[in-house]
Amino acid sequence: MSDIFFMRLMMLGAAIFLLAGCGAGSRGGAVFRGNSENTGVYKGWAAADSVRLKWRFQTGEWVRATPVTDGRTLFVGSLDRNFYALDLLSGEKKWAFKTAGEISASAAVAGNTVYIGSEDGNFYALDLQTGGENWRFQTEGGISSSAAVAGGALYFGSMDGFLYALDSQSGEKKWRFKTGEGISSSPAISNNIVYVGSWDGHLYAINQSNGAEKWRFKTANWVSSSPAVYQNLVFFGSLDGFFYALDAKTGREIWKFQTGDQVASSPAVYQNMVFFGSKDGNFYALDALTGAEKWRFILNEQVNSSPAVAGGMVYFGAANGNLYALDALIGDEKWRFSTAGRIFSSPAIHKGVIYFGSKDGYVYALE
Repeated sequence: MSDIFFMRLMMLGAAIFLLAGCGAGSRGGAVFRGNSENTGVYKGWAAADSVRLKWRFQTGEWVRATPVTDGRTLFVGSLDRNFYALDLLSGEKKWAFKTAGEISASAAVAGNTVYIGSEDGNFYALDLQTGGENWRFQTEGGISSSAAVAGGALYFGSMDGFLYALDSQSGEKKWRFKTGEGISSSPAISNNIVYVGSWDGHLYAINQSNGAEKWRFKTANWVSSSPAVYQNLVFFGSLDGFFYALDAKTGREIWKFQTGDQVASSPAVYQNMVFFGSKDGNFYALDALTGAEKWRFILNEQVNSSPAVAGGMVYFGAANGNLYALDALIGDEKWRFSTAGRIFSSPAIHKGVIYFGSKDGYVYALE
């Protein structure tokens, strides 16, 4: 991304990062937030009472993207403009693919192909085993939105203001939908509807098949938070400081919750609770159906990382360089792991191991 664009993201806390796990809507489990609904919940367990470093891999710059895995390989981009494939067990590099722009989006895997967007404006389809380029699709803006995969198509946004739907095999455009500003939010898909936020302040609901708008909901600032869909509700935050729950079919506001600052963190939803962070220095757990606060964890540090939930625990990173593990039901801290840089990357969980990146340039694996 350009220096100007990077500073705008930093100042306004835009955060769009991928998680991976085994969930609905994915083959191999490498999709944003664990499933096509973006709920951020992972099957199985992860470190609960204590944690140790399994391995770390050094890139040449900040790792803002969240890693994804197909169960054998970990895929992650870096602001050093490289997209890496790492051995899941050892962290050793299998291959790297160089783009002409920084990579803050996260990948999606379907079949034998891994897909990634870059700030150079291109969306790439790469061979899973070799990293060889199968095809690319050029947009007119940088890509920091992470793709969703469903029904043989790829859905992602660009800073040119369009949401794109591409054929996953050929890369041919199926449709595109124009918003009023750039898109860094990553789409969620449920019941043939694609939900995505835009820097024009709206959350959009778009027909998955033809790209027709179903409804839009206006907030008072950019929507860089990626929506989650749960029990016919859509959850997301806005840089206006509010966190919203909308009726997924109509876009009607069900409730909203005010924080003390911008919300760029994307939510996780688990057992009728919704989790997210704010730039006000708090991490929140709300009743998903009513918006009532269940608990908050006070950090006094910005939280732009999006949470992951596994085994009754919730995991997230913060601007102080710590990755936190909390009891999801009551908010008690179980442990924290310190890195040497800010954490905007969101944790990905696979078979008890937690993967994430840091501003210190490392990709971490904890167990």
